[in-house]
Formats: sequence, structure tokens, C-alpha cells
Amino acid sequence: LNSILSIFFRDIEVIGRDRLPRHGPMIFAINHANQFVDAAVVLGTCGSDFKVSYMMAEASWNRRIIGDIAKALDVVPVKRAQDDAIKGTGKVSFQVEDFQASRKLKVMGVDTSFLSSLKTGDKIRPTGTATGVKVVEIVDDTTAVVDASAVGEEEVQNVFLNT
Repeated sequence: LNSILSIFFRDIEVIGRDRLPRHGPMIFAINHANQFVDAAVVLGTCGSDFKVSYMMAEASWNRRIIGDIAKALDVVPVKRAQDDAIKGTGKVSFQVEDFQASRKLKVMGVDTSFLSSLKTGDKIRPTGTATGVKVVEIVDDTTAVVDASAVGEEEVQNVFLNT
């Protein structure tokens, strides 16, 4: 396993391994660029002293080969919200009225069906960005309001107002 890891990393240093509890469960939350390399890093650095189990996106777990390996290793599948994402119909544009005060954007649609395809609490995002905004009101089939409080003003200008 370490020879496989050496393809991706020149050196792996584990800091604080001595502070891991010797008994009971632990959860490692890894912010990763590659889910498979991350799993190998945890197994390669902690696997000899601890029983390691993994969670994996259900979409990957259901794929041939990768899923077969995951099932053999008792990986637990996890359903993610983005795995159920659907592309909406029509075209949308975002409008801002008083963003500083409300942190909300108005979504204006053409050939859209917001009443049947959206519900309050859903997230929508422009194509090509990972940033989603939460629907707070559905006015009609072509108008909705989203909460953009988690989005910076620069991103609102560069992403949402240029779609």
C-alpha cells in the first residue's frame, strides 16, 4: 500500500497519531480531492493499529468494479443530495434588488415550471458552479426567491448575475 501512496505523495507525515484513543470508535472527516487516495492514506497510516471502515457516495458504490470492491470491503454507501440533482427546464436569470439588506436574489425563469419542479428548501445552482442557493419562496412558475446569504458579494456579481 505504501508503494501505491508513493505515486501520489513523496512523504506522508502523521501528526498527533499518539493522541488517537486506543478504544472506541473514531470518525475521520477528510476533505479530499480524491476519495480513493484518501482512503488509502488512512488505511496506510492507521490500518495496522485500528479496524478501519469507510463510507462512500452511493453513486460510486453502485458502479461496477469500484462498487464491487467497496462491497467486498464492507464500505457503507451514503446518499448525497447532489446525487439526486436534476437539470431544470428553461432558462433562468438572477436579479438583485437590495442585496446588502436582504441577502436574497430573485430568480426569473423563461419556459420554467417552478411550482411543480421546486419546493421551499431546495437548492439551485447555475451550471458550471458548485455554489447553491436555497429557495425561500416560490411565487409562480417563472419567479422564485433564493437566500444567498452564504454567497459572497463578488460571487453574486461574477456567477449569479452573469448567467
